[in-house]
Amino acid sequence: MTRPTFARVDLHSAPPRTNNSVSVIPARSILPTDFDSVPGVCPEVASVDLHVSTVDDQGRLALRGTAQTMGWSAGQDLALTAQDGVVRLSLPEDPVRSRCGIVIALDSRWRVLLPYGLRVYSGWHPGIRLMVLAAPIEGTAAALAVARIASALLDGS
Repeated sequence: MTRPTFARVDLHSAPPRTNNSVSVIPARSILPTDFDSVPGVCPEVASVDLHVSTVDDQGRLALRGTAQTMGWSAGQDLALTAQDGVVRLSLPEDPVRSRCGIVIALDSRWRVLLPYGLRVYSGWHPGIRLMVLAAPIEGTAAALAVARIASALLDGS
């Protein structure tokens, strides 16, 4: 069996290609790489990390990447708050902000069990995809349904 070969493409020097009268421009050439040079972007945004996770059939949400970004460990207690369809997770003993909500724990596989009432209220059924933003400088991670984001973005088109 032979291994497939792949062509290496340098995104910095690749000219825009056209395909069926649609211009394809490498994303790297149009996206800023230096956040300090972008007006209106605060430095904290550069440290925000994005993950996508799926609610499993037991109502658990996997947060391995998010927890590692935030510096959380398995077995650690987290405060969970919900407002307007956005769930926020943070350390419960955050001295700067007083947070109400419930305390949940990361299990040994870096998952949290989302309360049943929250899942029903938010419409989060097993298999739903959630976008999870981890903001370590703020000490908060936030989860929102991918379908809600997609409908907000595509509604204006």
